[in-house]
Amino acid sequence: RHFNRSIELAPLESRHYTARSRVYFCRKNFEEGLADARRALEIDPQDDLAMYLKGVCLEGMGDRNEAIRCINDAISLKPHEISYQKACEDLKSRRTDG
Repeated sequence: RHFNRSIELAPLESRHYTARSRVYFCRKNFEEGLADARRALEIDPQDDLAMYLKGVCLEGMGDRNEAIRCINDAISLKPHEISYQKACEDLKSRRTDG
């Protein structure tokens, strides 16, 4: 509810959509998380966290190839973010393992 109110008050702040996307992802509500990540990227195409969340939500929905592409894009936006690099490596290894 807090994020809904924040979005209502400042609908052009990508960080509010990114924050809500993270909550949806943690609750395994990948479709809603993906929608919010996409909205954040519409507002700010350079939002590395939104790109990362788009990737992990896509992975949760079973689209590993697109997830890897998005996480690679997040790495391009913020090259020194270790968690993005680790997530991409993990995804690639799971793709080849099974």
